[in-house]
Amino acid sequence: MSNPLVFAYGGYFSTGGAVVRDIFQEFEPRFDMPCEFRLLREKGAILDLDNAINNNMSPEIVGLAVREFLWITDQLSRNAGRFTKAGFSYNKLTNGKFKELTRRYVNSLVDYEYPMNWHYHVFKKNYFRQIIDKVYKKVFVKNTRTFKGNYIYPLITLNEKEFIEKTKIYLNSIFNSIREYREIDEQSPVGIHNAVSNLNPLVIKRVKKFIPNLKVFIVDRDPRDIYLNLSKDSYSRYLPSGISGIQKVEAFIRFYKSIRIHKEEIKKLKNVYFYKFEDFICDYDKTISRLFFDANLDPKNHVLKFRYFKPEKSKDNMHQWKSIPKNLIPEIKLIEKDLNKYLYS
Repeated sequence: MSNPLVFAYGGYFSTGGAVVRDIFQEFEPRFDMPCEFRLLREKGAILDLDNAINNNMSPEIVGLAVREFLWITDQLSRNAGRFTKAGFSYNKLTNGKFKELTRRYVNSLVDYEYPMNWHYHVFKKNYFRQIIDKVYKKVFVKNTRTFKGNYIYPLITLNEKEFIEKTKIYLNSIFNSIREYREIDEQSPVGIHNAVSNLNPLVIKRVKKFIPNLKVFIVDRDPRDIYLNLSKDSYSRYLPSGISGIQKVEAFIRFYKSIRIHKEEIKKLKNVYFYKFEDFICDYDKTISRLFFDANLDPKNHVLKFRYFKPEKSKDNMHQWKSIPKNLIPEIKLIEKDLNKYLYS
């Protein structure tokens, strides 16, 4: 029995990466997790835990990483709701199994636990809490060097190969739980949106250690349209505030280039596929045929065609630079000069 595929898809910030998600949502039965899968890339999540255990190896850093992992997975597991604390509903979307699978995973990594305290935790406390602790130690603690902390830390001695195997089991169990939630066959693929950072080939290679059957789909887009879309897009937060005109476009160009430094290297990786957003609009049939071929998907199951991705509607987000006010022309010209190889033609 072959390992069922896992699809990770996204883009480069406002490049239309959601087009792959939308098209995959048009399959029956649905095989996607209906929210972003942040368990690998989030601050404090699996890749940070991996780095602490297998690269840093300091007991204090490993302990912090495990505590951070438990905290972030608790946030991700919480059901999202209008009047609740923020969450991604992972427990619900895995048939109530995410929290228990995470607990088992962490327990499988840990040899034992011990009480700990060090200056990092002291730094995190406010002034009054620090003063109270100082007074307490002065009055009640005879030897502060042997004072037991009140933070529970783990000892982890497994090697890198063991960590990878246990993480593979953990992730595979989560993917199987998503299949149960979707009521699909255990050999069906699972789609996870924005699961992998597309910026660094080393990150993609590392993630493939944990998900060997991973296919990555990346969508890019003409920088002129991205720039003109910034005013109505949250990704403008990556640019300095209070600037406009040439200063703004120069900042945009630097940012655009910075996240594509390794693009050509990433293109060469096995099972990584690049698409142009515009091709899904201008050459829809050919592009989705290529997508389905790359993903090993049967086109017959694409039964909800155009329900989520509507090429005619998406045309409004393409070639915006052809009809702009005169004051924006110098900015577009600079993009055409400095980002020429990224233009769509």
